[in-house]
Amino acid sequence: MISSEYLGKLVIIKWIDAKEIESGWHDRSDILQTAAPEILSVGWLAERTNHEIKISADIPTDPEDKESGRSQVIPLGCIKEFNEINCGYLWSL
Repeated sequence: MISSEYLGKLVIIKWIDAKEIESGWHDRSDILQTAAPEILSVGWLAERTNHEIKISADIPTDPEDKESGRSQVIPLGCIKEFNEINCGYLWSL
């Protein structure tokens, strides 16, 4: 059984990430050609606030275990799309 804290909250988020240009001096044309990458992240919704969404890719099956893995925080201002996936059938596995 999957922890009820994450029950039914599998999400796919399309968002824009920051991209750092390699350290050192760069021609302005190189800077202008660099674009922020569009990212797709999939995870279990841990929290949604007024400023950010927190997801974890790995969650425990033991309801007493509160740890999760491969977690990330995505600022709402970077999010282009947010979709919740219906996973009700998983709870009987």
